[in-house]
Amino acid sequence: MFKQNINKHTKIMKKITTNYELKLSKRKVETNHFKAFKVKFLGATNYRGSRVKITDTRKGNSVTIPYNYKFNNISEIAFDYLKSKGLEIDGFSWDEKGQFYNILTKDFMFTLNK
Repeated sequence: MFKQNINKHTKIMKKITTNYELKLSKRKVETNHFKAFKVKFLGATNYRGSRVKITDTRKGNSVTIPYNYKFNNISEIAFDYLKSKGLEIDGFSWDEKGQFYNILTKDFMFTLNK
């Protein structure tokens, strides 16, 4: 199941080119510098249904959106929400220990607003 989701996300992402350069021991290293959005599932309570919380890890602001059952998981919900707000997504990762996704972008100007 996880491999199927990776393939879906890969179609959304474009090819990544480097945007950051540093020198280590007289050697130039090209890499990427990303801004991350943490995506976490919030379970239902007595008063609210299931939700998805998206947090800008750089600025700390967040939005909480309703869980959308037309998608398979929280990463797809977050991808759809962020793309609809105009964010260009460059990658993602899964934190096994913390049980959350990080959605990565090179767009440091994007602000997370509801």
